[in-house]
Amino acid sequence: MNDRRRRRRGPSRWCELVPTAGFAVPRQAQPAEITPFVMFVASDRASFATGSELVVDGGFALGPVQ
Repeated sequence: MNDRRRRRRGPSRWCELVPTAGFAVPRQAQPAEITPFVMFVASDRASFATGSELVVDGGFALGPVQ
């Protein structure tokens, strides 16, 4: 795909297909909500965290809330 077509089309729309109703946080995350997590993990403050799995998905991995 050439650059001109990619710019014109804009961001991918796959995230519109992800169901959010019924989940703990029923909406898509905003970049400002993810950025602090990424900055922490990339910083020296996370130097003691080894082999950890930190999930930042608003409860999506837990499945729908009953």
